[in-house]
Amino acid sequence: MFAAKCFERRFSWPGDVRIVSVGVATDSAGGSRATAEWARLVRGGVAAFIAFAGVAAVAATASAQEEPSEPTVGVRIAAQRGEDGRTEFALQHDPDAHTGAPYDWGERLLPTRRFFPTGATVGRWLVSSPLTVTPAGADDVTVRIMARLQADDRIEFAVQQQLAGGDWGDPRLPARRFFPAGARVGRWLVSSPVVWDPTAAPEPPAASEPSAPTSVRFSAVDSGGAHACGLHSDGTVNCWGDNSHGQTDAPDGEFTAVSAGLTHSCGLRSDATITCWGGNQNLQSDALDGQFTAVSAGGYLSCGLRTDATAVCWGRGFSEFDTDSFVPPLTVSAVAAGDRDACGLITDDDSVLCADETYEVPLHHGPFSAITAGGLHHCALRTNGAVACWGDNSHGQTDAPAGRFKTVSAGGKHTCALRTDDTVSCWGDDSEGQATPAAGLFSAVSAGGNHSCGLRSDGTVTCWGRISQP
Repeated sequence: MFAAKCFERRFSWPGDVRIVSVGVATDSAGGSRATAEWARLVRGGVAAFIAFAGVAAVAATASAQEEPSEPTVGVRIAAQRGEDGRTEFALQHDPDAHTGAPYDWGERLLPTRRFFPTGATVGRWLVSSPLTVTPAGADDVTVRIMARLQADDRIEFAVQQQLAGGDWGDPRLPARRFFPAGARVGRWLVSSPVVWDPTAAPEPPAASEPSAPTSVRFSAVDSGGAHACGLHSDGTVNCWGDNSHGQTDAPDGEFTAVSAGLTHSCGLRSDATITCWGGNQNLQSDALDGQFTAVSAGGYLSCGLRTDATAVCWGRGFSEFDTDSFVPPLTVSAVAAGDRDACGLITDDDSVLCADETYEVPLHHGPFSAITAGGLHHCALRTNGAVACWGDNSHGQTDAPAGRFKTVSAGGKHTCALRTDDTVSCWGDDSEGQATPAAGLFSAVSAGGNHSCGLRSDGTVTCWGRISQP
């Protein structure tokens, strides 16, 4: 008669050895014997059966089991191929992964954003929307699934944990993490487990370590095509991300505002002049002389708001486009440069006027309190806090949600806005995670090409989507 049995089960993607179970049994007299069950190897449609014999092991009895270790997060990734060619992924969680018992996986948790596109770029990580799991004996942990296409058409998976402050930790790679290119449609496959200590996230600096000086904190942030720029509290500018056109090579000096465009950037200096740097193939970086109160860098043009409340633009199709040339002169309280057009918030009635390179001038009636121009769409904040958008809606970037907002920012093919409770909402294209904002509270948000950035109340900047952190 046997007093105890111990079995361990493991599963894998096709193409790996599948060990169905290996068991060890101990009889009542204290003797032990090893038992082994068959495993099946499937490679290229050839089935081979492997028998395991002579396995020596000692099984622990129920009374001799070790005490559970500290709580850990235990998850695995599940994925299946859909009929449309996309790959759907989910997460399974074992709340008691730390007990040392065989895994007990729960139901598949489906993120809202969980489909890996058929036209994904090789080597580029895409992320799911967040999920919350609750390890036994620990607080809730927020995680998300990462996936990227390999050159051989396999899909590699990983898991990320959200850290304090809303940042995401390093990818955690399962030992078995590749979804095969030839997977059968509608069949769920699973990765090997990923287990980690939820308290292992990077700790804040010790009290003895000096905190970052106030001068390196940000007072403003703006997102461009594939880069972003921030204004430090000491007036200096720092940019990060793509620098293929020199758009992150911010000049020295003191600035009061900064704006990131498609491949260039512009800053408003403390003496009220504008300086631009980066791409200049359309003369968008040839800033005009004069005194200004605001600057906006767009796709192929840039605009500035003069101290007399007239707006002027330069660059593609905008050879010194100037609202002062209107009869009577048109004064605006804000200006926004888009990809190929510009918009101004008219002082008289708070309506929005937009002009493209053909100098067509459509009018959008308000009243509005703020405007923003994206790739091919525009948005404005109404005086009651609602957001109104118009233009290209191929990715839902103009489908503004209901609610009251403080600010709004139009990006390449998505839009983000800061709600009155200081949380961020984004909508539109989310292929790079640019419309899935980081958790937490913010004082400002800016939507770029394939990313977005938010300014927190402590002066730090957090970005999401396809861009490095500042």
